[in-house]
Order: sequence, then structure tokens, then C-alpha cells
Amino acid sequence: EVITSDLITGAVFDPYSPEVKLALESGITTVNFVPRNENLVGGISSVLKLSTDFSSIPILKMQSFLKISFNGEVIRSDRTPTSLMGAEKWLSMEMEAIKTGPEQDRENIFQQKGLQNLFNGDLPPMIAASSLAEINTALEWLDKWGMKGVIVGGEEAHLLGHLLKEQNVPVLLSPILPSYPEKLAKNAAHLMKQGITVAFVSHMPEADPISLRLSALMLYHLGVSQEEALKTITFTPAQILGVAESVGSIEEGKDADFVVLEGEPLDLGSRIVAVYVNGHAVFAKEN
Repeated sequence: EVITSDLITGAVFDPYSPEVKLALESGITTVNFVPRNENLVGGISSVLKLSTDFSSIPILKMQSFLKISFNGEVIRSDRTPTSLMGAEKWLSMEMEAIKTGPEQDRENIFQQKGLQNLFNGDLPPMIAASSLAEINTALEWLDKWGMKGVIVGGEEAHLLGHLLKEQNVPVLLSPILPSYPEKLAKNAAHLMKQGITVAFVSHMPEADPISLRLSALMLYHLGVSQEEALKTITFTPAQILGVAESVGSIEEGKDADFVVLEGEPLDLGSRIVAVYVNGHAVFAKEN
């Protein structure tokens, strides 16, 4: 299936996964659990808190975004869509079918209520797009259907900053990797200077979670204030995900989720001493 719009990631989240322990030890307390990029419509993401208490999973939003992919991973030679244009056309055809077709259950296993909720405005789209062509296709599709959405990946988003700002589309950037940090950091800083809302994602389990702090550090080295750099991995992602009333910053009335470090958070030499979720220690370094 290329379109699996009814799959909800929170329903298959595994709290026993070793990646949960790694994320907590790296200071990650809340995640947007997102389908991968291989399907045109991969399913519905869930915003969850991480915890060592496996008896319950603190769920902030069971249904947060419908994951759409215009990323190169969705294009394959052995199945449709075989091109970026074909992917956009297919998705638009599905939307047209919902717009014009009768409200009735479909015969296949996936009832596509996720797409229906997207069409009705009850579920915003999160679109994986990295290259200039992919991001431009995503923005044109959002404009065509009169939707507000979020771009995730966004390696060449800085080339379309004027359109992102015009359509008020935030960007969840891929983490800055040690192999070529300066170029990606400059692109991120350029987006911020254009007034685009920017945050970083971890891309776990493929990427090392330390890349989040590295991403904020590189912005700081390029002249972004420490406060604004830190927001790209704390408050701003919470804001984009619609959970900033509970997490993302240390304020009265918010959940007691925080990280204790030996020194400055943007000093990669500062080791994490403890991590708290809902006021309870979920990680504490020995001694």
C-alpha cells in the first residue's frame, strides 16, 4: 500500500525499544513518532513523552499530523509513483475523490479516514521534502488545497524562504551532521533571518541524538543567540507540534520535564547528569 492514511504510530510505539533509553540519556523527553518516508501517505504521527515507566505511555497527542512524503524515497521504479509529478498527481486525485465522492466505507482495509480528516481540516499535513523540487512541490500542493502544513527535512528550504514565509510554513530541519556542519548551519541560520519558524528533528534511530545539541551549537557559532539556538531543539518544536502549553520550556504550570547538565547546554563537553519527565527522574548518571 502506498497510501496508509489510517495507521496511527502511537498504537505501535514500543516503550521497550533500546532507542527510548538512548533518547532519554541524550536529554530527549518528548517525541513526534512519525511514519517513515517510503509511502506517499504513511499514516498519522503521535506526540509522546518518553519514560522508563512502561506501565503507561504519556501521550500528548495521539493524532498530531498526517505524514505525506514527496521525498525521493517514495519514488520507485517497481511501483507507482515513479516520479515526483506522479506523486503529487496521485495525492491530488485521492483528495478529489474525497471532495466529490459519496461518504461511504471503502472496501479495502484502509478506510482512509486520515485523508478525510486532512481534507476536512481536522488533521494538518507534515510533508517530507528535502530538495528544491520536492519542497516547491509541497508548497504548491499546500497552496492548491488551501492548507497550512509543516515541511520536514528541508535541506534546500533556504532557497524558497520567500514562499515559506508567504505561506507561513514552518520547517523541521534534518539534524546538522558532523560530516558537513557549516553549510547546513548557514542554511538554517538564513531561514531564521528570513523570519521562518525553524526547529531541528533527531531522525532517530538513523541519526545520533547528540546531533540535536550539535545543530543548536552550530547556529550559536554563526551568531544566533544562545536562547534562540536552544529554542530550535526545545520550545519551537513543541510549538510546531502544538504541545507548547505543556512542554518545551521551564515555566510555572507546565510539565516538569527538564535536563540537568554539568555545564552550558551548548557545550558538547557538558555531560547530561539527569533527565526528568513529569517531575520524576528517568535517567541519572552514576556518581
